Amino acid sequence: MLWIAIRFPWLALEVFETRQDTDAVVAVEQNKRILMASKGAQEAGIKAGMKSALVSSLVEDQRGCDLRRRDPEKEIQVLKHMASWAYSRTPYIQRYQDDTLLLEVSRCLRLFGGVEALARELQGSLNQMSLSYQMGMAHTAKGAWLLSFQNHELRDEDSHRVFISRLRASPLQLLSEQKDAAKGLQKMGLNNLGEVMDLPGPALGKRFGEAFQNYLRELVGGQEKPPLVYQAKEFFCRQIPFAWPVARTDLLELPTKKLLQQLVDYLVRQQLQCQQIQWNFYSAQGDKQSIEIGCERVHRHWELLFELTRIRLEQLELKFEVELLELECRQTSPVNLGSDSLFAWESARIQGNVESLVARLQTRMGRNQLYQVQVKAEHLPERAQTLELPFETEQVKQESIPRGTRPCWLLPKPQPLKRRGNLLYWKDQQINKSLKIIDGPERIEGYWWDQPEARDYFIARREDSVHCWVYRELNDQQYWYAQGVFA
Repeated sequence: MLWIAIRFPWLALEVFETRQDTDAVVAVEQNKRILMASKGAQEAGIKAGMKSALVSSLVEDQRGCDLRRRDPEKEIQVLKHMASWAYSRTPYIQRYQDDTLLLEVSRCLRLFGGVEALARELQGSLNQMSLSYQMGMAHTAKGAWLLSFQNHELRDEDSHRVFISRLRASPLQLLSEQKDAAKGLQKMGLNNLGEVMDLPGPALGKRFGEAFQNYLRELVGGQEKPPLVYQAKEFFCRQIPFAWPVARTDLLELPTKKLLQQLVDYLVRQQLQCQQIQWNFYSAQGDKQSIEIGCERVHRHWELLFELTRIRLEQLELKFEVELLELECRQTSPVNLGSDSLFAWESARIQGNVESLVARLQTRMGRNQLYQVQVKAEHLPERAQTLELPFETEQVKQESIPRGTRPCWLLPKPQPLKRRGNLLYWKDQQINKSLKIIDGPERIEGYWWDQPEARDYFIARREDSVHCWVYRELNDQQYWYAQGVFA
C-alpha cells in the first residue's frame, strides 16, 4: 500500500477565513489558552500555550486583537468538504487527528501516471484553496502522517527502505497516540523513532504494553489494516480559476456555461435532478461572494440553468475582482425512472414549460414573491385553500375534495346579507341588489372537536345575472352570508 497524508496545520485558525501568514493579529483559544496564532499575532508576542488573559496586555489596541474560540464543528465540516474533494482521486480516505486526510493511492497511480503526477495534481488543486497544507507519503497511513512534518518531495522512486529511513528520524514528541510512552522513552534518553526501533520488541512490550507495540507496527509496517472505502455524501463542486482578475459579470457567462454543462453531465451519470445551485466568487485575497438559484427538477437541460444564472448576473454587483469561479450543487433528488404511458411526453413537456416559467419569474422577482393556490382537504371553504410556493407541496387527491359546485372566486371574508321575504339583499357601498335562490341546499358541517360549524349553502342569482354562493348558518340566529362569486 501507499499512503499520502494531507495535513492542514493551521486548520483551527483558517476555518475563520484567516490565513496564518496574515499581518492581522488573530488568535484561536481553547480552554482559556492560545492554541495557535497568526503571523501578526506572533510578532506581537502571542504564542501557543499562553493564557488568553495575557493577550490584552501584549496588544496596545485591544480592538486590533481578534481572539476566536476554537470551533471543532466547523473544522469537521471543512475536513468533510476536503474529503469529498479528494474522493475524485481515490475512494480510500480516512480522517486522522483533527487536521489530516489520509489517502491510499496505490490503486490509482496508473490512472494519474505515477506518484509525481498525482502529487502535482493534488498540489495544483490545493493551491487554489484558502488552506495551508503539508504532505507526506509512506507505506503506512500513520507513517505518512509523521512524514508530513518533514516536507519531503513526493517522488516515483521512493521505496519502502526510504520511508523507513525517514521515519527513523521522526522525533518522539510526534507520537501523539502514545503520549505516555513517548514521555517515558524521552526520560530514558531516547529522542527519535529510530532509537526506539533498535530496542528489542519483548522489552518494549513489557515496559510500555501491547498497545504501544501495535502502534509501532502500524507506523513502520507489519500490522496493516485494509483501507476503508470513504462513504461520500456526493455533491457536485467544480471550479474555474482565471488567468487574470474579472471585474465584469458579462465576462463570467462563458465559464458559467462550461460549469453548467459539467453539472448536467454529472446529473445524467448519477441519475439525479437538480433543485438548487450556488455560485461562489472568490478574490485573490480569499474574499467570497455567493448567489443561490432555485430550480425545479432540472436533469438534462443546462440551458435553463444558464438563463437563470444570466438573469442573476445581470442584477449582481461584484464586490471585488474575481479570481476563481465555483459551482456547487448540494440539493438533488433521484430521477423518477418509472414507466409512463405512450403519450406522457406531451404532459411532461407542458409541465416542464410551466416549471421553466416559474423558475424564471422566481429568479427575477425573488423566490417568495410567487405563489400558487393550493387546495386542502378541509370542509369549510375558507380553510380549503391556501397560498404555497410553487411545487412545494403535493396536490390533494381529487377524491378528498368536496364534490359540490364551487365558485372560482371566494371573497376575502364572508359578507352579511339582508333577507326580506323570499329575497336576499347584498348591501354595501358598491352592491345593493337582490338575490334569488335557484339551487341548494348543500350542507357542510364539522369541527365538532373545536368550534362546531354547520351551514346550508345555496346558489343565488343576482339582479345583474351574476351567480353567487351564499350560505345560512344553522344556529338560533340563522344569519345569511355571501362567500363567493361564480364566473
